[in-house]
Amino acid sequence: MIFEPFIFAPISQFKAMANLGQANISRNAYTHKASAYNKFMVAGSQGEQLLSFFVNRKTLKMPLNEVELSPLTDWRKAHWRSLETNYKKAAFFEFYDYKFQPIFEQNTLFEAIQMSYKVCFDALHMPFTINWVDEGPLPFTEVEAKPYEQVFSATLGFLPSLSILDLIFNQGPMARDYILNE
Repeated sequence: MIFEPFIFAPISQFKAMANLGQANISRNAYTHKASAYNKFMVAGSQGEQLLSFFVNRKTLKMPLNEVELSPLTDWRKAHWRSLETNYKKAAFFEFYDYKFQPIFEQNTLFEAIQMSYKVCFDALHMPFTINWVDEGPLPFTEVEAKPYEQVFSATLGFLPSLSILDLIFNQGPMARDYILNE
């Protein structure tokens, strides 16, 4: 199976890759205005919050490895502050935040995506080989996640379709077991 390349992919994609024992991810995906490659979902105090890496509009409709991130830094600071605000009370945020912050400093979307997978697999303590393949991605169907403790669980209940960041910040070292054993 060849997966779509997402920045901070959903938990279900990491579970599927773990079940297959490998990660084949397309590097030849094309971006367009509505593509999800640069978007990820996190938990906020009001519910799910969509964040996205802003891309330079001139590089839309180009192969992923040519898509530049917006040179404006305001979105980078604002999104990082959103993560800090939303996850500062998460049990393991302070143990991982410094590993994720450099991803927001990348110049291209592909560099950011590559780094996000590497940092996530490292945080999950999964020595995983990622194969960046030239074939196009196959559609992926998300499977609903089994509940785990989240920052806003008491007020919002379980939010099932979040980025892998949510699992890592809330579960820390136990995130690996969650990915492998659910």
